Amino acid sequence: MIKRLSILLIALVAAAVFAVGCGDDDEAEGVTTSSVSKAEHVKQTNKICTDGDGKSFEKVQALQSDKQSNEKELAAKTTNILIQDSQTQHDEISELGAPEGSEDQVEAVLVAWQQGLDEAQSKGIESPEDFVGEFKQFDKLAKEYGLDSCVFNF
Repeated sequence: MIKRLSILLIALVAAAVFAVGCGDDDEAEGVTTSSVSKAEHVKQTNKICTDGDGKSFEKVQALQSDKQSNEKELAAKTTNILIQDSQTQHDEISELGAPEGSEDQVEAVLVAWQQGLDEAQSKGIESPEDFVGEFKQFDKLAKEYGLDSCVFNF
């Protein structure tokens, strides 16, 4: 039970992921430019992460009633939820764009996030701990930008 709770807590932390965005205007290296301020952009992005984390937590919590799966299977199912939900959050944030003047920074955050997701998928990672380990560069860039609700490692 304690091990399951640990996995759940790690999953919650891992689900606390993500990047940047808000926008509609001009394209700058794949990220659209928006008219919102950086402060508003950070606020909106952190909200997407927080809301997404809540949904991921509910899904992971529902796994706790799965009495037929062993610990390894539960860890793999948890990681699969994290990968899918993280990709959804990344995509939502990417669609938001970036405040004028922050396009390069936002693009770097989104690229690092996607690289972490791609690595986790290509390696076939099955544990939440290993999943979180793929986001060190993303975490650094996200923290620098102010996305405290989006980082995987605290």
